[in-house]
Amino acid sequence: MRKVKTKYDLNVLLRIVNVFVCGVCIYLYNICEDNTLVNIITLILVCIFAVENIGMLVYEKRKRNPFVIILVIVMTVFYMLRIATILHMPASVSIFGFSFIPSVIALNDTMIFILLSNAAMFAGFYFSEKYCEIQKKKIGEADGFPQIKNAVIIIALAVLICFCDVLSFSPLGRLNGFIQTFLNRNTIMLFTFTMLSYHYDGISPRNRILFAAAIIAMVILTTLSGSRSGILTVSVAMLMGILAVKKRIVFNKKIVFAGLLIVPLSIVLFTAATLKQNLGIKDKLSTQYLFEDSGSNSFNFELVNRYLPQLYYRLGFLDYSTELIANRQKFAQIINGQYYAESIVDNVLTPGFDVFGTQRTSNSMRFIRNEEPIPGREQIEKFYHTDQMGIYGDYYVFFNGYPALIVFLFSGFLFQFVFNTLKSENALKTCIYRAVLINIFYIWLNSFGMDWFIFDLIVAIITTFLFARYYVSNRRRKIVFRIEPRKKPIGTHSVAQEI
Repeated sequence: MRKVKTKYDLNVLLRIVNVFVCGVCIYLYNICEDNTLVNIITLILVCIFAVENIGMLVYEKRKRNPFVIILVIVMTVFYMLRIATILHMPASVSIFGFSFIPSVIALNDTMIFILLSNAAMFAGFYFSEKYCEIQKKKIGEADGFPQIKNAVIIIALAVLICFCDVLSFSPLGRLNGFIQTFLNRNTIMLFTFTMLSYHYDGISPRNRILFAAAIIAMVILTTLSGSRSGILTVSVAMLMGILAVKKRIVFNKKIVFAGLLIVPLSIVLFTAATLKQNLGIKDKLSTQYLFEDSGSNSFNFELVNRYLPQLYYRLGFLDYSTELIANRQKFAQIINGQYYAESIVDNVLTPGFDVFGTQRTSNSMRFIRNEEPIPGREQIEKFYHTDQMGIYGDYYVFFNGYPALIVFLFSGFLFQFVFNTLKSENALKTCIYRAVLINIFYIWLNSFGMDWFIFDLIVAIITTFLFARYYVSNRRRKIVFRIEPRKKPIGTHSVAQEI
């Protein structure tokens, strides 16, 4: 008798993870002595987060919704889990000598606002789904031919362009940076995973291995070039590609086990990239820095433990939202309609020159935090630094507090409406458009400011316009002529000849 393979729905796994995170937070709270930034109310709010997430997942199981999955993943990994990491390593809150979280009261207030914002967003998804139920349309004709050759060429081109600096190979000179913008490797990966998910059964094992090798190479190159988000970027792109095609994700035991192995691997890669940044190695791609202090056993588990607070900080999106919500009036001088409009003109609509001399909000955050004047371009170039803001803190400051909940409701409705009404003549192209929209939603959630989001939105649209067509097959079998005898003999059939 043939064994039936057990499948695990991502929806169910996320529910289990939410319960597990709650348990970890409660356990750490009871054994940790330094709880100055976490109190019993914080734990209650973590449990409410889990209840809200699980409630959205129960709905998602009946009405498949990629936005709900992305929202719950972000909330679980980058917000709920942050409470556990603060309890485990309180020093991760102030690794730069200051704390993004001024007090436990500020943290709790932020969590309450985020809970309400997510409820408003979910209401937007729900009402939009109801509105679109009577308007659902076919997403296009099936795509019959996976464009393997085109996908490989585009990935190879993206790798060559995006990593030519660290490979000491830059034949395009100053044009390289401009080309990188519109040959965005993250969007190209998104196209690739969408195509692979759509045509998976029609792709040979050899070609699957080829794509796997290309993606692994991209992760390694990203890490060795100093970026600390290689695995995360690839995992998110894969997730979005599958959600755009299938609207649900299921795993077998092997994939779940592989996922568990990726967690420690990602920690090691994060440590390696951080070590390279700290050593100031920027001019070339090299692994030598991992072993240059091998006599003192520098790259070992002690080193990983040393950089663990930085990893916790990087995953702690809750910190950024708390800082903005707790200091709304301070940051309002760069998070307002006039500043954003000027920044969009200077940094998005007029590349290469300034009209107002206004820098991106994300680049100016550190100056406002230190109560310094709003910086000019020379200061930004000399002390370049970006701060993630998160959509919750950004909107809280911009819309003057809780009125932002109305905007979250409308935003949820709009994302869902566009997703449900997107269509093209080709089903795969529709899936690619939807994958891009899901990615835009993810970028929006993890905001670096509305000005930067507008830039990312334009880049995503242009990249899609330029390259999505090459992943789609336009070849169709056409009947050139058909021979039909006037009298059909008994026992014979009409014959259609295709040329």
